[in-house]
This record gives sequence, C-alpha cells and structure tokens, in this order.
Amino acid sequence: MALQRGPVVYCLEEVDNGANLAGLRLTKESLITEEFSDNLLGGIVKLIIKGYRVKNSNALYSSEPPELVPQQITAIPYYAWCNRAKGEMRVWVYES
Repeated sequence: MALQRGPVVYCLEEVDNGANLAGLRLTKESLITEEFSDNLLGGIVKLIIKGYRVKNSNALYSSEPPELVPQQITAIPYYAWCNRAKGEMRVWVYES
C-alpha cells in the first residue's frame, strides 16, 4: 500500500524509521495521525502511524507467519525525502 494525504504522496525514510524499511508493515486499520514539523523545508506535515516491524529470524524458510513487533512509523511527503541524511526510502509498504 502507499500513503497519500490529499494529492500528496508520502514515503518512509531510514532516518525516521531505522534500517530495513522492507520489514515494516501497515494494516488497513492502522491509526494515522498528522503532525506539523516546522524544522524541515520550512514546514511539512508528517504522518505518524501505528504499524509493525517483522521480527528478525535466522530461518531461511518457515511455514510459520512472521512475528510482528509494534513500531511507530513516520512518513513524510515524497518531495521532502533525502534532505536530512543518506539512507533508504520507500513509497510502497507491505500490508499485514
């Protein structure tokens, strides 16, 4: 899934959410709140989401579903990415 607020598409950045953004999961029921941040590009609206991260496993293959650990996820407008630090960026997020 992707996140959008009005016409603005949002993305996740490593600087906000840690490494391995592919391990993050959202649900259709995830609570999303808006937060204005005036210290980035003169002010942007961030999305704060109650999501999950897949717990690391050493198993190469498993018939068990992955264990999900709750994590706060921060999304910023796509146009604002790569303005703080180098790192991974992701628009599409896995649905859990």
